[in-house]
Amino acid sequence: MKVELISTQSGEHTLYNTELDETYHNRIGAISESIHVFIEEGLSKVTTEHLTIFEMGFGTGLNALLSCLYAMQHDLKIEYHSLEAFPLDADLVSKLNYPDYFDQDGVDEIFTALHKAEWNSLTSISKGFSLMKIKSSLQEVHLENNFYDLVYFDAFAPSKQEELWTAEVFDNIYKSMKSPGILSTYSAAGRVKRNLKSVGFTLSHPQGAHGKREMTVARK
Repeated sequence: MKVELISTQSGEHTLYNTELDETYHNRIGAISESIHVFIEEGLSKVTTEHLTIFEMGFGTGLNALLSCLYAMQHDLKIEYHSLEAFPLDADLVSKLNYPDYFDQDGVDEIFTALHKAEWNSLTSISKGFSLMKIKSSLQEVHLENNFYDLVYFDAFAPSKQEELWTAEVFDNIYKSMKSPGILSTYSAAGRVKRNLKSVGFTLSHPQGAHGKREMTVARK
């Protein structure tokens, strides 16, 4: 996929996919959006101190970085699996400025380690946080049943990649999750809600990031 580096209104970078006419994050702010959707409405709601996370869309690595920093701050142990069919070019990754927006020591090194981790191999990134990046499409990946406590569903919008938001996809994810388990996503599109409900999820719709009326939290 062809992508370009652009800046959000708050200064940090995101990427623009020219083929899909879609950005990787909200143009108002990438970090604040990810914190709201995936940390505040996802990770912070999980009560276990040793958890497994599945992320649909490694992308820029921002969600993984935020989760790693959260684990360090809250003394959690996280095994993080992230799916990506189209990994970013290393030169483009080197230009992303997310570490500049954090006060903690070592954020640069963590962000670099996330991107340099071998594909399809579990890699220790920091104390308590390990990462396995999976180079595959969502339709082809095999997910172990009853394995994940939390899912970050961060695919491109259903209007751009409808095939990633189907009932069949969500049924596969539902089976891969423990009970109780949480799936968090920025989307609150009608077709997404219907497909999530059809496979057994219970939904709630907190306010979305940057004034968006709602997002979706699905519980097993």
